[in-house]
Amino acid sequence: MKQFFKNTGQLLALLLPLKNVDYRALSISILVAAALWMLNELNKKRDLTIRFPIEISFNNNKFVPLQDLPTNFEVRVQSSGWAFLRYQAGLYLNQAALEATIDLENYGKKPNNHQHYHLSRNPKTGHYLVKLDKAELNAAMLGGMPKDMVVQDILNFSSVELLTFDRKARKSLEIKLNPASLRLSSNYDITSSIQIDPKEITLSGPASLVGQYPDELYVNLPKRKIDSVFNEEVPLEILFDNDKKSLLQLEQQSVKIYFEVDEFIVGQYTVPVVKNAVPPNATFELERNELPVIFEYRKKNKDKIDYAAFRAVADFERYDPENKQVEIKLQVPYGVRNPRSATFIKVTAYDKR
Repeated sequence: MKQFFKNTGQLLALLLPLKNVDYRALSISILVAAALWMLNELNKKRDLTIRFPIEISFNNNKFVPLQDLPTNFEVRVQSSGWAFLRYQAGLYLNQAALEATIDLENYGKKPNNHQHYHLSRNPKTGHYLVKLDKAELNAAMLGGMPKDMVVQDILNFSSVELLTFDRKARKSLEIKLNPASLRLSSNYDITSSIQIDPKEITLSGPASLVGQYPDELYVNLPKRKIDSVFNEEVPLEILFDNDKKSLLQLEQQSVKIYFEVDEFIVGQYTVPVVKNAVPPNATFELERNELPVIFEYRKKNKDKIDYAAFRAVADFERYDPENKQVEIKLQVPYGVRNPRSATFIKVTAYDKR
């Protein structure tokens, strides 16, 4: 075609400068020549690459493919230019697809004489290996190919020749919060239980992958600091270091998480020490009669702390005569947490006898 237009252009370049040229007749001659040339080209035999559709079906309730299944083959055919023109015009797009039904459930129960493929099983992995038969596919395509096309070869057949399937399996995963993803604002802490709904979720996919997956699925909170009640839907992500993790599926894509937080501040109070369970035959003098206690409380409860409820008890039932010290037990009012003070006080014993 390029050569035709090149020659025509050269001819026009020679004729245009001439006078007394009948351009109307010249145009008709060029059109007739072009039509004759095109008819000659369309009648020639030539190779053409087309896509032939294939539909691979199997019991997807019990089995899962370990790769994307082919939906078509690139096929090299020989035909005339007319067939090429019809193909480009989309007249062959509705051709019937080649069907291959993979019978995995009856493996080992029936003879291996399946149409279009050969079936085997890997004894180590348990995977089903389906090898498509190139010769049978070529023969089958002849029936669905337009009569003016002759199949020459299936191109890149090795990339789709071997298909691998596995049995579909399911397992329940316990949903847990990833503690590393919990970010609270400064001085804030969780003040309720962490509620996750649902607490379990079903994972499905190839048995060989499902069997390797841990029994827990950790969920990550959004990347922000939390300073109020958290009550949100949080997306789930399959965390699995495997290039085929996309074959694993969760029955739902998110869970609801709820917990409460509050701001805490640090307080300090000096508490008098009282004695408890002092033996009747001795008196004890404490090295210190007061102890400073450091503690935390909710900021909003600052004016509700009952300081009279603080007690530091020197419990002589836990007296250590070797080191001459007694254990201190702290009693704090409601709303106070994490009290910190001395745990022992030195004492001097005086025997009355």
